[in-house]
Amino acid sequence: MKKGIAFVLLAVIMLGIFTACTAKDNGKKDEGKVTPSAVLTPVSTPEPTPGMLISSGEGYSNFAAGLYAKSAEVREGNFLISPASAYFALAMTANGSDTETQKALELVLGMPVDQLNAACAQLIPELRMRSEDGGRLDIANSIWLNETLEARENFINTAKEIYEAEIFEAALSESADDVNNWVSEKTNGMIPQMLDEEPGNDVAMLLLNALYFNGVWDTPFEESLTEDRVFYREDGTTVEHPFMNKYEDRMQYIKTENAEGIKLPYNNYRQSFIAIRPTDGKNIHEFAAAFEKDTLKNVLSRAESRAVNLYMPKFEQDYKIDMSDLLRDMGLEIIFDRNQADFSKMGTMNGYPLFVSKVIQKSAVRVDERGTEAAAATEVEMEMAALPMEEQKGPVELVLDSPYAYFIMDSESGIPLFMGVMGDPS
Repeated sequence: MKKGIAFVLLAVIMLGIFTACTAKDNGKKDEGKVTPSAVLTPVSTPEPTPGMLISSGEGYSNFAAGLYAKSAEVREGNFLISPASAYFALAMTANGSDTETQKALELVLGMPVDQLNAACAQLIPELRMRSEDGGRLDIANSIWLNETLEARENFINTAKEIYEAEIFEAALSESADDVNNWVSEKTNGMIPQMLDEEPGNDVAMLLLNALYFNGVWDTPFEESLTEDRVFYREDGTTVEHPFMNKYEDRMQYIKTENAEGIKLPYNNYRQSFIAIRPTDGKNIHEFAAAFEKDTLKNVLSRAESRAVNLYMPKFEQDYKIDMSDLLRDMGLEIIFDRNQADFSKMGTMNGYPLFVSKVIQKSAVRVDERGTEAAAATEVEMEMAALPMEEQKGPVELVLDSPYAYFIMDSESGIPLFMGVMGDPS
């Protein structure tokens, strides 16, 4: 990654269409050991109620906005995160938790585990998309079990049925190539190496989510119009970089008291790309750090049809982040505590209980004349806790030549799929 880039990608899924809850299973002592070939026991997911729809959406909105703001507070320069991918991975993990650990996860994820499961059971297949021109949105989950792990049957069954997780049993200390191949396949090669080294001997389980999006602009940018322009970085320096350009009589132009931007649809009209930059003197990290669950909704409500001459940089970026400290700051200290974490509904290894040792995420994005391609993969690593350890107005020109926030929206459901900040296209 090039020096001086100030970039943030926040992949967010607002679960406003979240569904209902299933009955909790507190009989952890009756759960047995399971292998990947175990028979799947159906997990019920009752129909949602209106109240559950509302509470589920608000819960996820709080999680996503909190992670976005927290990331902007603690990171300088470029960063690229996907709370959507993290959310699905943590949702799977929550099914193995109990007592105070489960309460902490439910508080941060915004809803009880049974409601979380019902929400994801509806959301995952609903968000998937394929089109003839190559547009797609894929979501995949997997769990990798150490050969000596005694996994709980109900935990594995829930992961299979609700999260459609693939289950693999292996010697995890020799599994890096297999894990990397799985992630690379699910992200269309955008994340070719999830694990930089083999997992340690104490690693009991890996929970993985992979998220991949490829969208084609409704009206592509003409490559012949792409030209070098000056981009003004956050620190006051400048860089020359290729800017795409197009003029349309009707674009969704956004103007608020402290920001301006644009909403560009993809050709299926289900997703769209939103770019927003502050105009009140705040830098882009201050803008992102002030993000709240209703910020995007309020900004989009100000969009209006205008003639716009748009200049927007093309760019390609990737990032790796250890999300453990971010999640601790959000209230999940207990899941990383080998003495207090309770994942008894997940299983044990060599007679020892489990805890979360780290949460790693890798992400990538590419924006060009054709459209947008983005991917993220999140790894939750579990270790055994061996002790101690409207009216048409005149045209405007919008030149996005300074840091701006951007969002990829699913317009049909109102779900933002990706949210980010572009601080340096080079």
